[in-house]
Amino acid sequence: DKKYYFRDPLIYWLALRESSYGRPGNFLAQLSELVAAEHLGRRFPGIGYYKSKKGEVDFYRHNRWALEVKWKEVATDISKAFFEVPVAQRIVWTIDNFLEDYPIGD
Repeated sequence: DKKYYFRDPLIYWLALRESSYGRPGNFLAQLSELVAAEHLGRRFPGIGYYKSKKGEVDFYRHNRWALEVKWKEVATDISKAFFEVPVAQRIVWTIDNFLEDYPIGD
């Protein structure tokens, strides 16, 4: 399995415009995850995501940190995988702390 993010939000908007699906109800959540992916990818090359039978983690650095993006004031629906993945640091970005609390550097 792979997760794909458009590197440029403009491409996201163009893809939405050209598709027959229209704008999804959760487009702000999708857009915030896209921005987080690009931002973290520039700061931490080689990041990925984590997936198990218990769920997935949006952004993952092997044995170092896990990060979830929840575009809400209060984070809900966090997978069990996020709490069980063996890392030193877990971060959840919400509307209130988006792009503020950073993972441990390399």
